[in-house]
Amino acid sequence: MIDFVRPGHPFEGQTQRLAAEAINGGGDVFEIARTSRRIEIGDTDTWQKEWHALAEQVEAEARAELAAGHTHTAMGRFFSANQYYRQSDVFLTGTDPRKAEAFRKSQELFREGAKLHNPPIEVIEVACGDDVYDGYFCHPINPKPGKWPVVFLIGGADAFAEEVFFSGRKILDQGWAMLLVDTPGRGSSSYLKGIPTRADYEVPIGACLDWVE
Repeated sequence: MIDFVRPGHPFEGQTQRLAAEAINGGGDVFEIARTSRRIEIGDTDTWQKEWHALAEQVEAEARAELAAGHTHTAMGRFFSANQYYRQSDVFLTGTDPRKAEAFRKSQELFREGAKLHNPPIEVIEVACGDDVYDGYFCHPINPKPGKWPVVFLIGGADAFAEEVFFSGRKILDQGWAMLLVDTPGRGSSSYLKGIPTRADYEVPIGACLDWVE
């Protein structure tokens, strides 16, 4: 059984990562624990199937809550479903078409949740040469008058902009804005647009800072 409290295996480490983000709305720790119990460590097929099934279930719940006018609950369910689709692809390799499929669903559902979020989360694009990166500009909560401080938060190579939101969500509580961008080799740039990582990473980073200016 997966023990994500004391991880000693990549399955456990990735589950702990998801559970940690649940604190900021990126999942439900009880759903995570129940799903983990159905996965044997090392069984990548079951990993993909169980997380994908949970994502589909929670997506359906989100749409039902939205139809019922329960927008806050729907937002939380959309955000959770987005994370579960992401989790389903963690151990898929190579050009497995399920990777891009899971990413598309993950991005779609994050954006459904973002529409319901207060303060606003803007869907943005950052141009850099011939490339265009997807991202988000997250407005702060109760900012002070004047210009907003902005934190540009970028994760590792396997972290989507949508996931990074749940790592940095508390930034918004400080009255600071947050910029999230799928720079080269990450998220939509890699999964959907074929934009590889690059050695001169200061160039895309500079483009993101220019967008803020």
